[in-house]
Amino acid sequence: LLLHLASCQAQVCFTERSAIFQQKSFFKTHVRFSVEIETENADMIEFKRMTDEHLLASTEQAVAKEKAAITLTTRHFQEIYRRRAYLPTYASMFEMLTLKYGYCAGSASIRISALKLIDQVPLAQARLESGELSMTAAANIQSFLNAEKKSERAYSQNAKIELVEACLNKSTREVQKEFARRNPEIEKRDVIRSTSPERARLEISIMQATLDQLHQLKDLLSHSDQSLGEVIARLAEDGLDKYCPRRKAARAAARALTRESARAQKKQLTPPTKQPTETCAKTTVHNQSSQAAPQRAAIDEVPSLHAHEGNSRYITAQQRHAVANDGKGCTFVDEKTGRRCGSHKYLQLDHIMPFADGGSNSAGNLRWMCGTHNRWRSQAAH
Repeated sequence: LLLHLASCQAQVCFTERSAIFQQKSFFKTHVRFSVEIETENADMIEFKRMTDEHLLASTEQAVAKEKAAITLTTRHFQEIYRRRAYLPTYASMFEMLTLKYGYCAGSASIRISALKLIDQVPLAQARLESGELSMTAAANIQSFLNAEKKSERAYSQNAKIELVEACLNKSTREVQKEFARRNPEIEKRDVIRSTSPERARLEISIMQATLDQLHQLKDLLSHSDQSLGEVIARLAEDGLDKYCPRRKAARAAARALTRESARAQKKQLTPPTKQPTETCAKTTVHNQSSQAAPQRAAIDEVPSLHAHEGNSRYITAQQRHAVANDGKGCTFVDEKTGRRCGSHKYLQLDHIMPFADGGSNSAGNLRWMCGTHNRWRSQAAH
């Protein structure tokens, strides 16, 4: 009885202690939540109560922390870019920065250009971290070097280092003046600005010969009173008609349907031919086969001129048109995230079962993939 009584008392004590513990936990959580709200409000009040000297000093500390965070982020991005760790989920570093990390297109392009400069000129990283070289200046330097390379004025490694040193502690306008001093003929980068939900302003630099051709085409279309923008829109439409796989496939299907219809109509209009007698037929067949035998032998000796005949990687136009294309770009899907690439750049036909392993060129064994994922898949397989 005494043992049973002691057990009951112990249970009561445990229950009371549990209730007290729950009350204390709730009180601590409530107090912590209240403290967080009060802290935020207090911080706002504290900013308003700061003196100018205290505010400026605090701002300097915040800016230093921001620069340190940018430096650390840049190092992370640099290593991702070096390893190409954005693959296979994303087709490019640009897609990773914009889709995963939420950077706008301009900020992502600036960072990627800066990473490319660091890869070519390691000195640029130290200058970026010290603050002597801004991210925008580094991106502009890389764009300038690319333009010079296209103009067959590629810079040596020492010249690149000298250019970086010349752009230290300079504003964007001063950096552009430095580029103009080195090459007055440097082309201005393309600029696209949205003017309305349905229109945009495009600034490009083209050769005078190309401009003359545009004006000549505009004169040829003068009966419809088209502006240069409308002429460019017409050229874009004509280019898509010529190169877009979906439009080419639709035209091929329409042509095939027309041919089938023409054959059926011709078959209906052609009168039945009179069957020759058995003797005449045998004589005719014998004479034709005797004359055709040497011709067939000569043809068999000539090698085939068509690369797609036999066991070849060559994919004919009909086979390309037969491959389904939903207009959503690259069909690669990351196994971990389930995300589809969807890139429309450098689309290529890829064999689902590799050609080297016996895969055929049939439509069921082909799919559209961007060049980046096609190469990545090939390297991963080997």
